[in-house]
Amino acid sequence: MLAADPEELDTADGVIFVRGVPEKNIRWKAMGWERTILGYGRFDPDYTLANCMTTFVEVEVDTETGKVDLVRVVNATDVGQIIDPPGLEGQLNGCLGSAGIDSALFEETVLDRSTGHILNANLIDYKWRTFPQLPAIENVVLETPIASHRFHAIGVGEVATAPGPAAVLMAVSNAIGTWLHEYPVTPDKVLQALGKGIRKTRKGGNA
Repeated sequence: MLAADPEELDTADGVIFVRGVPEKNIRWKAMGWERTILGYGRFDPDYTLANCMTTFVEVEVDTETGKVDLVRVVNATDVGQIIDPPGLEGQLNGCLGSAGIDSALFEETVLDRSTGHILNANLIDYKWRTFPQLPAIENVVLETPIASHRFHAIGVGEVATAPGPAAVLMAVSNAIGTWLHEYPVTPDKVLQALGKGIRKTRKGGNA
């Protein structure tokens, strides 16, 4: 297309041009979708780089029914160098929203201990909210480039899930005035903590 040999070509800013004759050029977009650049590389992950995240949650607890509503979430983290803002937002919303905070309120593996079978091994019986059902989530992201071969960035995917359950558990505990130590924080657990739950009786005593 440029009447030149491959070794005579160079590229910059989305344009391919003949070296020494920059006006003789063509944009990558004009090449068509079926053409691309192939290359080879290697990436060695460095697991010594630590990251951190702080999560604040606001909850409302109905002390008559035990129902917990998650009203608002604020996350704060430092990712080093921000590379992909929409991807970063998606990681924070998805990992914390659909995974972390729902572990505190809904997600629970129900096991039949007599057979060892999981009773809710599908997404109909295993409770997990969709994005329209999530609360308002605000992300405060600091950018402090660090000495990392990962383009001065660190990940947030795994750490974003970690603080959610504990933050919700502590917020509910603060709301009802007594500590909860187990999640998911289902209504029956809230009512039992408030002394309003129904105690179940088994052979050999109370449970």
